[in-house]
Amino acid sequence: MKRRMIMISTSIILIMILSLTLIGCDKIGSSINKLNPELLSDINSVSINADTLKTKYYVGETLKTIELVVGHKDSTVSFDTVSYKNVIGFDTSTPGDRIMQVAYKGFLIDVPISVSIRNFETIEDVIILKNSTPTEYLVQEEFKGAKIRIFSGEFALDIDVDSSMLIGFSTKEVGIFPVTIDYYGNYAQFSIIVINPVVELSNYMPVYEYKRDAEYIPHKLYIKKKVGEELIDIDISMLDGFDTTTLGKKKITVSYMGHYTTYEILVTDFDPIT
Repeated sequence: MKRRMIMISTSIILIMILSLTLIGCDKIGSSINKLNPELLSDINSVSINADTLKTKYYVGETLKTIELVVGHKDSTVSFDTVSYKNVIGFDTSTPGDRIMQVAYKGFLIDVPISVSIRNFETIEDVIILKNSTPTEYLVQEEFKGAKIRIFSGEFALDIDVDSSMLIGFSTKEVGIFPVTIDYYGNYAQFSIIVINPVVELSNYMPVYEYKRDAEYIPHKLYIKKKVGEELIDIDISMLDGFDTTTLGKKKITVSYMGHYTTYEILVTDFDPIT
């Protein structure tokens, strides 16, 4: 009987400690496991300790470590931390409001953040990205360099970034891509824009002669770009001036991504010459 009373008393004490822990920990963004509930059957909730959550950032600022409160099905609570590797959508390369997601063992928590501009000289963070860093690239262009500023107490040091410090840098495709700079475990993030501008357009084997009221016969458009070239199919929506309801010569304009090329057709009452 004495042993049983001790076990009951111990259980009551553990429950009281757990309750005090939960009361003293301000949690936000609680999430249930909607992604892969079978991954960890003993976890039934994940939330963020608000005391560790930073939602206002400055341009170039890096992600602050976030503490998670993990609830288990046996009514116990554990704590864990996440860094940028567990976060989706964190980007401080430009000012504005956005949503980042904290991912933890199948759980996702949406967190709104705001990014604003502040003078670099007043920032006290460990590492920041400097404004002189190039962010626009051509397809297949090599890394053009970047500059970061490292803070240590009252001192600041500007560092030239080399390609060995980069995570996620690629210019193989057109688009906007996030890049992470890893400087001895300190991280700065920014986005690059990869473009491949059109240099020249020309019509490839168009039909020059049409019979009255004939429909457009598709041809191809030759596109010379800064890097490479390609042929694409032209549809009627890309044409301006195509009209076979009246006879005579017609000037046709083909437009593509803000660029233009022209050719002429002849509309007659006779069958086209083959």
